[in-house]
This record gives sequence, C-alpha cells and structure tokens, in this order.
Amino acid sequence: MDFLQALNKLKTSLPEGTDTTQLDALQQALQPYQGLDPVAARAAIDAQNQRSATDAQLKQTQTERDDFKTQLQQMQAGNAQLSKELAATRGLTAAGVRPQYEELLLGKVTSSIELAEDGTPKTPEGFWDGLKTKYPDMFHAEDGAGTGATPGDTAADTSPRTVQATNGIVSGVNPTDVLNGSVTVQR
Repeated sequence: MDFLQALNKLKTSLPEGTDTTQLDALQQALQPYQGLDPVAARAAIDAQNQRSATDAQLKQTQTERDDFKTQLQQMQAGNAQLSKELAATRGLTAAGVRPQYEELLLGKVTSSIELAEDGTPKTPEGFWDGLKTKYPDMFHAEDGAGTGATPGDTAADTSPRTVQATNGIVSGVNPTDVLNGSVTVQR
C-alpha cells in the first residue's frame, strides 16, 4: 500500500464533518509519490548505499593493485641490476682482475652487460679480451711468467701509492695513475 492509499483510508475512517484540511494538504504534498511502494523504495536506497560501498572498496583494491604493480616493476629493475652486477663481478674474477681494480672496472663492465629475454646476462663478443687489451695492468698475467710485479714497477718503487677516498670521491690524483697501477684507491 502506498502513502496516498493509506491517507485515503485514514480520511474515510474519520467521522463525517471532521476538518480534513490538513489531510488534504498532506495528500497534495504526497501526490508526487503516488504509486511508490515504501518497502521497495527503502530496498532501492539500501541497494544504492551498498553499491557506493562496493565502488569504494573496488577503487581501493585497484589502487593497491597499481601500487603492487609499481613495486613489482621496481623490484624487477633492481633484480636485473643485481644480475648484471653479479655477472660483471664473476666475469672480472674469471678474467683475472687485480683486486684493487675490481671496483674501478665494475661500473664499466656492468653497463656493458645486457640481459636476454630470459633474464640471463650477456656480454658482447670479445668484451673481456678487449678489456684486458685496453687495461693490461689491471689484470693478472695469464701465462704465469714473470716476477708477479705489475709492469712499470721498479726496485725503488715496489708498491703503489695509496690514496684515501672521502665519501666515494678521490681528489688530487691523475686517473691515468690509477689505471696504470701507480696509485691505489682505498675506501
């Protein structure tokens, strides 16, 4: 039963001669709601409120999903960088780099390594031989001949000069001296 039907029923149950002015005004005010089932209207309002809550929960879930996707991409990029650094370190060790030059060459080698689609690190063809040719003093001799001293060492100068790095920065040193082994950098 809708509001107007209930109001009409109320008006008919009143004794004759009763002033129905207020009921008539109420009937006029309820006219736009004629035929509206109050139970169905309440159910529709509840359904709309539930829909709003579901939409808010869906939006929150989508935001969390996007955050997780971003974190996954960052972790994959970090993992790729670590794979490249590990491959560079292993390659330098296998190539026979002298320990004092490993840090110096690590960045150059890491930037030269590419990752295949399956995530395996790949160095360009002939990379290690080219590195040894370009910086021979940074690698141990492969033939085992000689005294074990780095080329350019003399009896008067048996050990390289050590320079302290401050916050990762070395100053007052010619980079060529570091590359040829006459200066070592200490962290």
